[in-house]
Amino acid sequence: MLTPFADRLRATRARMPWWSSHLLGVGSVLVILGAFLKLTLEVFEDSRIAALDDAIMNWVVAHRSGTLNKAAIDLTALGSGTLVVLFALGALYVLIVVGDLRGALHLVVALVGSTLMIAELKGFLERPRPLGHRLVEAGGYSYPSGHAVSAAVLYVTLALVGSRHFKGPAYRHMLVTLAVATTVLVAASRVYLGVHYPTDVASGTALGAGWAVLLASLFAYADERMSRLRAQRAPAPGAPPAG
Repeated sequence: MLTPFADRLRATRARMPWWSSHLLGVGSVLVILGAFLKLTLEVFEDSRIAALDDAIMNWVVAHRSGTLNKAAIDLTALGSGTLVVLFALGALYVLIVVGDLRGALHLVVALVGSTLMIAELKGFLERPRPLGHRLVEAGGYSYPSGHAVSAAVLYVTLALVGSRHFKGPAYRHMLVTLAVATTVLVAASRVYLGVHYPTDVASGTALGAGWAVLLASLFAYADERMSRLRAQRAPAPGAPPAG
């Protein structure tokens, strides 16, 4: 049943312009960022969202345990500035060694851009952190969650950049699945620890994922565009050399 459909889908895609797949990526980004903007407006204008945040946090606090406390502290470190920088430096070293300078630049732009976004949005929106029930201390403002943004940007970008070095789709799917799972766990840990509201991490995850996918689409478009220009300028096989 699925094989004929997949064949027709591939045939349809082959007839579409080469840039159409990149438009699909940009369209996905617009949907994600639209969700972020809608959630942001509701957080600061709809009191029912604040009530829902409080209800979820009270439920989480009521279901804490010693084992979960330790796990949440370990998981939240995966989105901390220290580990994000260390993982990024390690990934940059590997990308440079294997000669993937485009991937290295992609990663640097993703992280620098997300860092600036977090600082600007937190300073502009100035949402205070939750008051009570904290298992760890955290400074600064609450919205959006910096850990959630950083985790989404780092792990999704690493998955998308790393997937270009694997031929089999199974490895690519595994990388993306691990990136999504890690991002979700980091976001959930921030709520569990009492330092962020659920809407903080939801918005941070959407913003980080949107930024990561947008950059991946732009870099892929630029790379394919440059490859086509080089192919057009290359002499045809058997043609005499110019001059």
